[in-house]
Amino acid sequence: MDSREARQILSTKGWLSLTPAPFREAVLANCELHHFPAGKTVYAQGDQSSGLWGLVEGALGVERSGKRQDPRFAFFAAPGFWIGAQTLVLRTERKVGLVAVRSSDVLHLSSNGFQRIADENPEAWRWLSVLPLLQNELAFGVLEDLLIRNSTRRCAAMLLRLAGCRGLMVSETPRDIF
Repeated sequence: MDSREARQILSTKGWLSLTPAPFREAVLANCELHHFPAGKTVYAQGDQSSGLWGLVEGALGVERSGKRQDPRFAFFAAPGFWIGAQTLVLRTERKVGLVAVRSSDVLHLSSNGFQRIADENPEAWRWLSVLPLLQNELAFGVLEDLLIRNSTRRCAAMLLRLAGCRGLMVSETPRDIF
């Protein structure tokens, strides 16, 4: 996959597709394409923030460990998924790790790259703030699915979610949200 194709995909899927074209184009122009083979760590829990990561192709596992347990996958990300806003804003260490569970192509917007965009257009902070809001909705959707009492329906809901057929950002049609 080349950078042009990767940028085209993420301009039509997920969080970035919901933002205004000038912001979306600035983000994509400042991204670098990275390839991670299956099993390769993109970043580990506890690493310092390095910016935003957007999954173009493949699958990523978001892993988290508690105080006394080994890391476990808490979520599997599909193309269009972006992560990193919290640590970008707060300049803290990563609360989760990110691992390629399949061969994956990922766009990376460095912290400095985002800062350049925000220096030119302070509205960039507004559009960045949409990302954790969408992730919060996603987390509540997963929780809602896990609370389905009927085990067959609960399993079906989770399989549909893993297949990308349930939850936020199923549509690939870009739209402005404000």
